[in-house]
Amino acid sequence: MIKIIHHRPGRYAPPLFCDTCGKRITDAGLAAAVTVGHPIPEGESSEVLHVHKGECHDAVDRRLGRQAGWDELSRPLLHLIYNVDLSPEKLIDHREADVECGMFRVPNDAEV
Repeated sequence: MIKIIHHRPGRYAPPLFCDTCGKRITDAGLAAAVTVGHPIPEGESSEVLHVHKGECHDAVDRRLGRQAGWDELSRPLLHLIYNVDLSPEKLIDHREADVECGMFRVPNDAEV
C-alpha cells in the first residue's frame, strides 16, 4: 500500500509498504505485485497487493487459497508510469524539482 509520510516540516513523500507485513518496500526487485483476482477476465480489473518476495508473497498465496498471478514490482510500476503519461523527460523534470526541495526520497528508517 502507498502511504504519505511527513518526514520533515512541509515535506511529504509516498513510500510503498508491504500489504502482508506492513514494512517498507525499498527494492522493487525484491517485491511483487500480486493480482487478487486471477485470472482476470478480459475487460475486467482486479485489486493488487504489493508484497515482499518470499515469506510475504507465500502468505498472500496461502490467504488467497491458491497461486495468485504476480509480477516483479518493477514491471507494474513502469506500466503505471506509462499509463499516466509520465514520459522519461517529465520524470527527470519532476525528479530535479523534487530533489531541490528535499522531497524525492524518504529516509529508509521512516516508519508509519
